[in-house]
Amino acid sequence: MNHIMTFLAGLALCSVPAQSQNSSEAAATPVPAPKQAPKANIQLAILLDTSSSMDGLINQARSQIWKIVNELTLARQNGQLPNIQIALYEYGNDRLSDESGWIRQVLPFTDDLDAVSEKLFALQTYGGTELCGDVIAQATRELAWNKDDPEALKLVFIAGNENFDQEKSDMYGMRQANSTAGKTQSANSEAKDPTYKGALKTALENGITVNTIYCGSKNDHDALLWKTAAQQADGTYASIDQNSTPPDPETPMDKELASLSEALNKTYIAYGSRAMQEMRMNNQTKQDANAAAVGYGAAASRASAKASKVAYRNISWDLVDRFENPDTFTIDSIGGAENLPEELKGKTDEEIKDYIAAKSRERNNLQKQVQTLSDKRDQWIADYRRKQVDAGSKEKTLDDAILETVRNQAESKNFRFEKRASSTASEP
Repeated sequence: MNHIMTFLAGLALCSVPAQSQNSSEAAATPVPAPKQAPKANIQLAILLDTSSSMDGLINQARSQIWKIVNELTLARQNGQLPNIQIALYEYGNDRLSDESGWIRQVLPFTDDLDAVSEKLFALQTYGGTELCGDVIAQATRELAWNKDDPEALKLVFIAGNENFDQEKSDMYGMRQANSTAGKTQSANSEAKDPTYKGALKTALENGITVNTIYCGSKNDHDALLWKTAAQQADGTYASIDQNSTPPDPETPMDKELASLSEALNKTYIAYGSRAMQEMRMNNQTKQDANAAAVGYGAAASRASAKASKVAYRNISWDLVDRFENPDTFTIDSIGGAENLPEELKGKTDEEIKDYIAAKSRERNNLQKQVQTLSDKRDQWIADYRRKQVDAGSKEKTLDDAILETVRNQAESKNFRFEKRASSTASEP
């Protein structure tokens, strides 16, 4: 860890509270991004239980989000690269309003992975009133699910524990157990179909597959209904040990990967208002620090994602990503010269194009180095684990559950997954 943390000295290891970014965004109107060519579409809505017992689950999500995204970049549908969007919800947190059902949309569908990381690190667990049916219904209703592409892969993953069929009315009934009103309310709720059944049906009708991840032993009494719910939704059920996050060992590649990840940041040319430029660049560095604080594996996975043009594209704020062909740059296309960074103000269009092209070449070179080192690191870890393997079976973690499910369900939408370069080397 010392290697990774050395170059990040002085950086905050936890992201700023969500309201801090919101205030920056309010003061920084983004420039609309250009339309992109059609791609294969993957939409993942991740619904996380943030009740008091779920610290382990949230930590897994923080440490494994980059690994999940990296695996998704290997997907191909009829030869097309994937357009990956992730949405986040939290539920079961008593800090949230009871009027909302203790549910909050943390992030709508986005391809801004720095924002996903930031929001994950801002989550805090507390209390526990977990309304699975309500959060599924809300995600189905609120999110901008792709309706134009019949082969879009649209998946919900809900992770948590406790009983799957909790109802808001039941919660009030329990809290008013000694009152006649409470008993009547509870009785009335029993006469109706549980909310989760209607939510699963509506999701299916909209082409959305709901997958359940129970945090606990598959032999727990509550696990049965989580499994049944997945079957009713044509989804997949998994049970995981939410408190298991086996750390990656330090590898010979970690120090250089950390340095290259830092160097990649210097190839970004933020545009937009001054507040937007500062917020984007600062958040990029902050999420490097968050990944490094989690451990070697998360930092290496983030570096690998930053080296992928599929996983880590920032066309809404970076001139290099927005103008892959620098010759297409015009000042008008970014809203005027006031949206240029200071180093480009007063430059001609041709000078700006040359600057973008130079940064693009520098980034491409660094990305190739990261990809080569990442492949070597993956193989080093695979060899290490083969030597350390024991006779017992490994408990699944969040990334295992999500990636196994995505790979299986993607086949029905004509997705195929390429092999990593490292997976073909030094096979036992």
